[in-house]
Amino acid sequence: MIQFSQRPGALKAFVNEVLGQEDDITYFQFSKKNSRESGPVVVGIELKNKEDFQGICDRLNSLNFTFEYLNN
Repeated sequence: MIQFSQRPGALKAFVNEVLGQEDDITYFQFSKKNSRESGPVVVGIELKNKEDFQGICDRLNSLNFTFEYLNN
């Protein structure tokens, strides 16, 4: 789950700056809240290599996304 900005272009930035070339979004559920700057998004990402997971976490952290891994 990722706290996602409710600004235009936020999804495009996520795809371009967080996901790798081999990654694919398999599930995306955004819960828009009125009068909030961000909202929770459940994102399913398919990786070609499981070793790429840490890179996604690193990029999310470097871009100041708040996130929680739900598959533990």
